Amino acid sequence: MSSGTWFWLLVCGMVLFLLRVLMVSVQGAKPRTARIRLMCVLGSGGHTTEMIRLLRQVDKARFTPRSYVAARDDPMSVSKIRSFEGLEDMKVHLVTRARHVGQPYYTALFTSLWCCMESVVVVWREKPAMLLVNGPGTCVPVVLACWVFRTLGFFRCRIVYVESFCRVRSLSLSARMLMPFVDRVMTLWKTTVPDAPSRASQPSAKVQYIGPVL
Repeated sequence: MSSGTWFWLLVCGMVLFLLRVLMVSVQGAKPRTARIRLMCVLGSGGHTTEMIRLLRQVDKARFTPRSYVAARDDPMSVSKIRSFEGLEDMKVHLVTRARHVGQPYYTALFTSLWCCMESVVVVWREKPAMLLVNGPGTCVPVVLACWVFRTLGFFRCRIVYVESFCRVRSLSLSARMLMPFVDRVMTLWKTTVPDAPSRASQPSAKVQYIGPVL
């Protein structure tokens, strides 16, 4: 094809993309009584326990249906969330862990890519209206997948990161890394809140102190 044809194809593609984003952005906010599809990411090392404590304060009638993402080699988290929900047919999506403790970095590249692909499939299937995470490494590709789909205008999803109760003095690496991609970072300790940013558009402006709710 000629360069002129490619140019007009590119223009049409950009127009369609912008229209798609506009359609999603102008959709009205859901009523306070509307149901919200909630997705949560589980993790070992206490992350699942803290997530369950958060979910105890959630209106289950409103935040439904609920789906969960866990590492394939983390049966303990799956068992805990099944016990909490009490539902045999609840949705728990298993993905490959991006990197195991002690795993060489050159092999972690392949497992990380596989984890990303699985996360993209899971997010696309569920299309959550809200993603709730609290720090396990498994949440990183899930957050990025939600952010990409939202940015491209496929669906709306609010992404909330709740910092671990153990983070007393500073934000975790996951929180700092994902801050540009989430809507809100909620922290349980005032000492972890960064100094006031000079501009509201800066990522650190997303950090909100909510107190020791856990």
